[in-house]
Amino acid sequence: MNRSFILSLMALLFSAFITACGGGGGGSNGGNEDNTVRTGVFIDGPVQGLSYETPTQSGVTNADGEFEYINGETVTFSIGGIELGSAEGAAEINPFDLFGMTPPTTELALRLQLNTRNDVTGFDRAANVAFLLVSLDNDNDPDNGIDLTGWDVDLASAELDFNVNMYAFARKFRYFAAAYGINPDVSPVQPLAHLYSSLGITVPIHLVTSVITDTGNNGTDNFVLQYGYDADGFTNSFKVDGDADGFSVKASLMVTRLRATFSRLTMKTTLMTTAVCPLRGSARHPLITAMATSRHS
Repeated sequence: MNRSFILSLMALLFSAFITACGGGGGGSNGGNEDNTVRTGVFIDGPVQGLSYETPTQSGVTNADGEFEYINGETVTFSIGGIELGSAEGAAEINPFDLFGMTPPTTELALRLQLNTRNDVTGFDRAANVAFLLVSLDNDNDPDNGIDLTGWDVDLASAELDFNVNMYAFARKFRYFAAAYGINPDVSPVQPLAHLYSSLGITVPIHLVTSVITDTGNNGTDNFVLQYGYDADGFTNSFKVDGDADGFSVKASLMVTRLRATFSRLTMKTTLMTTAVCPLRGSARHPLITAMATSRHS
């Protein structure tokens, strides 16, 4: 009896010793957890005055767009009562990350996103967030950074749904802007163009430079429309030769006629590749649907 008692006592003491030394189970891994507070940057300018929160950290992004997190944590961003979205903490986070997607970097991929007018995609949601941020910029110049200072208070009770097609969002946003005194004059293409520029992404795109039309369908090209573009890809000029006797800049009626009869005419389109900020020109051009996914140079 005494021998059995002694053996049991020794086993108990040995078990306690192993536990105290960190043996057994997963105790040894706990000491290796990285609880270092890291600094990340929210990129769309950068963005100052954006609220953020993780399980252990919270605050407002500074002038450099910086926020703090611990490795493995999810960071949630908001402005007032409007939650923008969440992403795993990283050195850099941008609106696309909030919806788990990578921005399209080819013309085809970009056009596919721009043409989804009846669907709602991660691209739409990211575009909507970018639209809000640029609209709230205090000095209306996102190129020098986006400053949201003060909007956290002004929008404390606001609600805004980003789960909307980007084109519908831009239309509806005017009512939201009027209710909260927000700049209503932001161009629909500016926020995405700015976001791409902030991310250092340039997408080469095809733009229509001339449209040659055989109006009589008899093999004779007798209607020519030429487009000119500025360095950013915006249309800055167009000329029309409606009777093969030279170009005229007074072309509004002819352009209207051309668009109205677009589907009936045999058109020969010459395209050029231009490295410009995405969306500029390509999203606004009246003949974008005719170009579709053409890749001719």
